[in-house]
Amino acid sequence: MARRRPAGWSAVGPPAAVEPTADQPPSRQRSDEEESFAAHAASFHEAPITPELNALEIVPLEGIREKKVKEIALEVRYADMSEERVKKMREIFEDNAGEIPVSITIVDVPDSAGGTPVRMKINQHFRVKPGPELNAALDTLAAKAQYLFERSNHAV
Repeated sequence: MARRRPAGWSAVGPPAAVEPTADQPPSRQRSDEEESFAAHAASFHEAPITPELNALEIVPLEGIREKKVKEIALEVRYADMSEERVKKMREIFEDNAGEIPVSITIVDVPDSAGGTPVRMKINQHFRVKPGPELNAALDTLAAKAQYLFERSNHAV
C-alpha cells in the first residue's frame, strides 16, 4: 500500500513556506495582528544602529609630536663623520637645549673598523627640545633623524 503525502509536500520533504489559502481553516490563516507584528519585527531587526561618540577632551594637533617624544635618534654614515660634523652637531644640540635625550648611530662601518653599526647615547648635557627649529637644523646635517615616541595605552 502506497503512502500518501500531505498536500504541498514534495518527495524530499515539507515545503519551505506554505501560505494558507482562504479555503483553509481559520487556525491556519494569519491574522492581521500577526502580520502587522511580523512586519514590525522585521523592520526592527533591519534598522541600522547609529553609534554616538562624545569627546571628553579636544587637543590641538600642533605640538603633540613634540610632547610625546621619548628620544631623538640620529643615523650618520661612517664616511660622513668628521670632526667638523661633530662640532656642528654639538652646536645644534646646544642651540636647541631641552629635555629629550639624543642618540647617534654610526652606520656603514667598514670591516676594518668592526663592520657593525655603533650606537652612542649622548651625554645628558646635550638634551634637546624638539620642534621646527631643531628639525630645520638637523636637515642641514647629512644625518637621518628619527623621533622615538613613548608608548601609551590611551589616546591623547
